[in-house]
Amino acid sequence: MQQEIKISEDKKYLIANFEGNGLIGDFLKGGKAIADECKERDIHKVLIDSRKLKANIGALDCISLINSMKRMDFDDQSRFAFLYSDNDDIYQFIETAAINRGTILKVFKEKKEAYRWLLR
Repeated sequence: MQQEIKISEDKKYLIANFEGNGLIGDFLKGGKAIADECKERDIHKVLIDSRKLKANIGALDCISLINSMKRMDFDDQSRFAFLYSDNDDIYQFIETAAINRGTILKVFKEKKEAYRWLLR
């Protein structure tokens, strides 16, 4: 799995692109790198683009991912817009699990909608 983390030009949000084949452990390592970058730069908004990620994740992986996010030093102001391309059910489950655990996360198929929500 490849991961690219960059800061928006206006320095208001972080962009994390994930692509290729990956396992949940790879994604968790990427999450820690995102958390570290956000903390270092005092950024609270993250766009996660997983549209090119080919990972077969199940419900337990989703729970593990969300629980791990809570332990990664993201602050209570953090917002996550999560872009995906297919497998609606699993991404809707990620959103629900995140909200139930107090994480502000919303999933989107359209980049424009994700930006609109993230930057409001």
